[in-house]
Amino acid sequence: MKKAYSLIQNVTTQVINEEGKPSNWILDSYSLETHEPNVRVVDMYASKMNYAKVCYLSPMGGASKCTLKPEEYKCLNGSEIDNKMNFTTGSYQIFLTDGAIVALKFMSNTGGGYYWGNPPLMFVVDVNGNKKPNKTGRDIFYFYLRDDENGEVHPYGHGKLGGILNPQPEPDCNKEGEGYTCAQKIITEGKMNY
Repeated sequence: MKKAYSLIQNVTTQVINEEGKPSNWILDSYSLETHEPNVRVVDMYASKMNYAKVCYLSPMGGASKCTLKPEEYKCLNGSEIDNKMNFTTGSYQIFLTDGAIVALKFMSNTGGGYYWGNPPLMFVVDVNGNKKPNKTGRDIFYFYLRDDENGEVHPYGHGKLGGILNPQPEPDCNKEGEGYTCAQKIITEGKMNY
């Protein structure tokens, strides 16, 4: 998890050094023939990662061409992963050569499709790909990027996310919780103490 977190932050820093602040990433892409601003952002990230494949959503939020099955992924407490947080749908998935998956989910349109407005941009990491346990807080972890934080990537549960699209998550990293904030707990405590 820490390796993936470091990778995402390092790549974000590189992209910002080349493209400017995240609020600028999309503006130039409207002149592209594809008119797919999300794809441009995903490509900016993927080009700086060692990846085996990238799974794109079809235009305007259609299904990904990947074969991940939402029913195989669960929350820490065994419940279904909320649609807003589920990376098997509505996200662009980068399959890394080390077996991990980094999914980019544009939170201004959680069903997929085009990215409108400024981040938040959510990163969901499955550290061991589609191997089990496929549970939040065990092998699936959540991070976010907001433009107003100068390109810093944070684990869910860090600081105040704010806004209707992305309310502050309650700490939920325990056996009865959903596990969305476990990355923050691990970073703070240095271990999986739950």
